[in-house]
Amino acid sequence: MGCTHKQKDYSRLEVKDISDQELDEATEFYEKYVLTRPKDFKSHNKLGILYRRSGNLDRARVQYEYVLLMDSTNAEAHNNLGTWYGIVNQVDSSIVEFRLAVKYNPDYSKAHRNLAAMYQRSDQDSLALSEMEAYLSLEPNDPDTAQVRQAMEEIRKKTGKK
Repeated sequence: MGCTHKQKDYSRLEVKDISDQELDEATEFYEKYVLTRPKDFKSHNKLGILYRRSGNLDRARVQYEYVLLMDSTNAEAHNNLGTWYGIVNQVDSSIVEFRLAVKYNPDYSKAHRNLAAMYQRSDQDSLALSEMEAYLSLEPNDPDTAQVRQAMEEIRKKTGKK
Protein backbone atom coordinates (compact mmCIF):
# COMPACT_ATOMS: atom_id res chain seq x y z
CA MET A 1 0.00 0.00 0.00
CA GLY A 2 1.33 3.40 -0.97
CA CYS A 3 1.16 6.48 1.12
CA THR A 4 -1.55 8.88 0.04
CA HIS A 5 -0.20 12.34 0.72
CA LYS A 6 -2.54 15.11 -0.35
CA GLN A 7 -0.57 18.08 -1.58
CA LYS A 8 -1.44 21.52 -0.24
CA ASP A 9 -3.10 23.91 -2.71
CA TYR A 10 -0.67 26.83 -2.90
CA SER A 11 -2.57 28.61 -5.68
CA ARG A 12 -4.50 30.76 -3.21
CA LEU A 13 -1.43 31.89 -1.26
CA GLU A 14 0.83 34.83 -1.98
CA VAL A 15 4.44 33.76 -2.43
CA LYS A 16 5.48 35.83 0.59
CA ASP A 17 3.18 33.65 2.71
CA ILE A 18 4.98 30.44 1.73
CA SER A 19 7.55 29.54 4.35
CA ASP A 20 11.08 28.43 3.55
CA GLN A 21 10.13 24.98 4.83
CA GLU A 22 7.37 24.81 2.20
CA LEU A 23 9.51 25.99 -0.75
CA ASP A 24 10.16 22.57 -2.27
CA GLU A 25 6.55 21.45 -1.97
CA ALA A 26 5.20 24.76 -3.27
CA THR A 27 7.64 24.72 -6.20
CA GLU A 28 6.58 21.18 -7.09
CA PHE A 29 2.94 22.26 -6.87
CA TYR A 30 3.47 25.20 -9.25
CA GLU A 31 5.57 23.17 -11.68
CA LYS A 32 2.56 20.90 -12.15
CA TYR A 33 0.02 23.72 -11.91
CA VAL A 34 1.47 25.80 -14.76
CA LEU A 35 1.61 22.79 -17.09
CA THR A 36 -2.19 22.71 -17.10
CA ARG A 37 -2.49 26.51 -17.18
CA PRO A 38 0.09 27.83 -19.66
CA LYS A 39 -1.55 31.27 -19.87
CA ASP A 40 -1.84 31.76 -16.11
CA PHE A 41 0.87 34.41 -16.00
CA LYS A 42 0.43 35.08 -12.29
CA SER A 43 1.29 31.45 -11.54
CA HIS A 44 4.33 31.51 -13.84
CA ASN A 45 5.52 34.63 -12.01
CA LYS A 46 4.94 32.88 -8.67
CA LEU A 47 6.91 29.86 -9.84
CA GLY A 48 9.74 32.16 -10.91
CA ILE A 49 9.80 33.78 -7.47
CA LEU A 50 9.84 30.36 -5.80
CA TYR A 51 12.75 29.31 -8.00
CA ARG A 52 14.55 32.57 -7.17
CA ARG A 53 13.97 32.08 -3.44
CA SER A 54 15.42 28.57 -3.62
CA GLY A 55 18.48 29.81 -5.55
CA ASN A 56 17.52 28.38 -8.94
CA LEU A 57 18.07 31.63 -10.83
CA ASP A 58 18.15 30.13 -14.33
CA ARG A 59 14.73 28.57 -13.91
CA ALA A 60 13.38 31.77 -12.39
CA ARG A 61 14.49 33.77 -15.42
CA VAL A 62 12.86 31.26 -17.77
CA GLN A 63 9.49 31.75 -16.05
CA TYR A 64 9.66 35.55 -16.26
CA GLU A 65 10.75 35.47 -19.90
CA TYR A 66 7.98 33.00 -20.73
CA VAL A 67 5.40 35.43 -19.37
CA LEU A 68 6.96 38.28 -21.35
CA LEU A 69 6.92 36.24 -24.55
CA MET A 70 3.19 35.77 -24.07
CA ASP A 71 2.47 39.28 -22.74
CA SER A 72 5.24 41.83 -23.25
CA THR A 73 3.37 44.38 -21.13
CA ASN A 74 3.18 42.25 -17.98
CA ALA A 75 4.49 44.64 -15.32
CA GLU A 76 4.94 41.93 -12.69
CA ALA A 77 7.18 39.87 -14.98
CA HIS A 78 9.23 42.96 -15.87
CA ASN A 79 9.61 43.72 -12.15
CA ASN A 80 10.61 40.13 -11.39
CA LEU A 81 13.10 40.06 -14.25
CA GLY A 82 14.48 43.38 -13.02
CA THR A 83 15.00 41.82 -9.60
CA TRP A 84 16.71 38.86 -11.27
CA TYR A 85 19.08 41.17 -13.16
CA GLY A 86 19.85 42.99 -9.92
CA ILE A 87 20.77 39.71 -8.22
CA VAL A 88 23.21 38.83 -11.00
CA ASN A 89 24.67 42.37 -10.95
CA GLN A 90 23.37 43.47 -14.34
CA VAL A 91 22.25 46.86 -13.04
CA ASP A 92 21.61 48.48 -16.43
CA SER A 93 19.36 45.61 -17.53
CA SER A 94 17.66 45.71 -14.15
CA ILE A 95 16.87 49.41 -14.61
CA VAL A 96 15.44 48.75 -18.08
CA GLU A 97 13.09 46.08 -16.69
CA PHE A 98 11.95 48.21 -13.74
CA ARG A 99 11.31 51.14 -16.09
CA LEU A 100 9.15 48.87 -18.23
CA ALA A 101 7.26 47.66 -15.15
CA VAL A 102 6.51 51.28 -14.21
CA LYS A 103 5.63 52.15 -17.79
CA TYR A 104 3.06 49.37 -18.03
CA ASN A 105 1.72 49.93 -14.51
CA PRO A 106 2.49 53.44 -13.21
CA ASP A 107 0.83 52.58 -9.87
CA TYR A 108 3.10 49.59 -9.23
CA SER A 109 4.74 50.87 -6.06
CA LYS A 110 7.08 47.92 -5.66
CA ALA A 111 8.55 48.56 -9.12
CA HIS A 112 9.10 52.24 -8.25
CA ARG A 113 10.91 51.22 -5.08
CA ASN A 114 13.01 48.64 -6.92
CA LEU A 115 13.86 51.16 -9.63
CA ALA A 116 14.89 53.66 -6.94
CA ALA A 117 17.21 51.06 -5.41
CA MET A 118 18.88 50.36 -8.77
CA TYR A 119 19.27 54.07 -9.50
CA GLN A 120 20.83 54.49 -6.07
CA ARG A 121 23.11 51.51 -6.70
CA SER A 122 24.29 53.09 -9.96
CA ASP A 123 24.79 56.55 -8.38
CA GLN A 124 21.89 58.12 -10.27
CA ASP A 125 20.78 59.97 -7.17
CA SER A 126 18.28 62.43 -8.65
CA LEU A 127 16.47 59.61 -10.44
CA ALA A 128 16.53 57.54 -7.24
CA LEU A 129 14.94 60.42 -5.33
CA SER A 130 12.25 60.79 -7.97
CA GLU A 131 11.34 57.09 -7.79
CA MET A 132 11.36 57.15 -3.99
CA GLU A 133 8.94 60.08 -4.09
CA ALA A 134 6.72 58.14 -6.50
CA TYR A 135 6.81 55.15 -4.16
CA LEU A 136 5.88 57.28 -1.15
CA SER A 137 3.00 58.92 -3.01
CA LEU A 138 1.62 55.46 -3.81
CA GLU A 139 2.32 53.91 -0.40
CA PRO A 140 2.14 56.72 2.18
CA ASN A 141 1.20 54.33 5.00
CA ASP A 142 3.57 51.47 4.17
CA PRO A 143 5.63 50.35 7.17
CA ASP A 144 8.82 50.90 5.12
CA THR A 145 8.20 54.62 4.52
CA ALA A 146 10.58 55.60 7.36
CA GLN A 147 13.35 53.56 5.73
CA VAL A 148 12.67 55.16 2.34
CA ARG A 149 12.59 58.67 3.86
CA GLN A 150 15.91 57.96 5.58
CA ALA A 151 17.46 56.84 2.28
CA MET A 152 16.14 60.03 0.66
CA GLU A 153 17.69 62.14 3.42
CA GLU A 154 21.05 60.40 2.96
CA ILE A 155 20.97 61.09 -0.78
CA ARG A 156 20.10 64.73 -0.15
CA LYS A 157 22.97 65.10 2.30
CA LYS A 158 25.35 63.43 -0.13
CA THR A 159 24.27 65.56 -3.09
CA GLY A 160 23.49 68.78 -1.22
CA LYS A 161 19.89 68.72 -2.57
CA LYS A 162 16.91 69.63 -0.46
